[in-house]
Amino acid sequence: AVRAFLKAVEEAVNAIHSDKSRWNTLMADKKLVPTTVLAGYTLPDFPTASVPSREQFNDALAWVQSKGAVEKAISYESCVDASLLP
Repeated sequence: AVRAFLKAVEEAVNAIHSDKSRWNTLMADKKLVPTTVLAGYTLPDFPTASVPSREQFNDALAWVQSKGAVEKAISYESCVDASLLP
């Protein structure tokens, strides 16, 4: 189920990146972006599927530990599983 979800997200990101202006009507219809702004608005680049680097993981872990949210050491390998990526 997780792999299928991530695959769908990856497909959506690729569809958005392939033609960003294609989504302007949908964004206006759903009132996601005001029509007065839409002409000058460009969708941002969304990241494709990936796992955090070891450095990103360690930075985040250090931050939550500094806040007292996590007290023990946690390994990168026990938290990150790239096998679920599409």
